[in-house]
Amino acid sequence: VQSSITSKGAEKMAFDKASYDREFHKERYDRVEFTVLKGKRDELKALAKSEGVPVSELIALAIWKQYGLNLLK
Repeated sequence: VQSSITSKGAEKMAFDKASYDREFHKERYDRVEFTVLKGKRDELKALAKSEGVPVSELIALAIWKQYGLNLLK
């Protein structure tokens, strides 16, 4: 949230959506990163696109199918 001064001199708070979104995700989600061989990232992205889901959802679905661990809820 940023503040600004209006023409009448009153302070007005401007909404910063990017900051709000970062805080929202920081409070509600954990981030997991992993490394793949060069070129495999593009393969993952292409597969996810062909399935119509984001890469993170594709990976979560694969973990659910293989191990029964539902990371989507």
